[in-house]
Amino acid sequence: MKRQALLIAGLLALCLSPATHAVAKDKARLTVVIDTAQVGTPPDAAATAKELASVLSTQAERTPSREELAVADAKQSLSSFLKGMDATADKDGLKKARRLFKEATAALEEALAPVKGRFERPRPFRASAEVKTCQIKLPPSSSFPSTHAGTGTLFAALLAHIAPERKTELEARGLDYGWSRVVCGFHYPSDIEAGRTGGRLAAAALLNDPAFVKRLDNVAPELRGALGL
Repeated sequence: MKRQALLIAGLLALCLSPATHAVAKDKARLTVVIDTAQVGTPPDAAATAKELASVLSTQAERTPSREELAVADAKQSLSSFLKGMDATADKDGLKKARRLFKEATAALEEALAPVKGRFERPRPFRASAEVKTCQIKLPPSSSFPSTHAGTGTLFAALLAHIAPERKTELEARGLDYGWSRVVCGFHYPSDIEAGRTGGRLAAAALLNDPAFVKRLDNVAPELRGALGL
């Protein structure tokens, strides 16, 4: 009888373990709540046609060096953001910071996912064969809004929190980071602007969270060092 009771207890433990881990993982995941209505909606067909002309114009002016940067910017990471502004990106020294920014990126993408799913806007290279994309993997999701532009804006705001003296330069890098998606033919300008709005909302939410700010402040010395401060 005792042996049977132990066996039942063991089976119950196995059944409950996955659920317990899932709850623990869910509690650890960084999330942000934003007002997605502020992100806006995609323009109508007439405006989209004008935007397509803007994309083609941007591509006509694309230089090899700008395309190279756009390809590097395709990776949504703290390291790629820093490298694009000639900052030091020591992966080992920034391990905790990179993890935190990766969590922030995932939280932003999760917050913007309902908007992407709602509109399913085709990307420029789907709308016109004239669009010549960068030689990297084509993004499968819808065009509106641009999570890359959101990431650039988010990273700029988080870094400006610990390095306010570099705010102007960081914001310029954030803008450039998002515009790389137009350079590659992956987004329209309105996608970029909507993504930036999402990035600003996410940054505000995170910087209003004492637990997140504490984690950000803890890695501030390493980040300031990477920025040459």
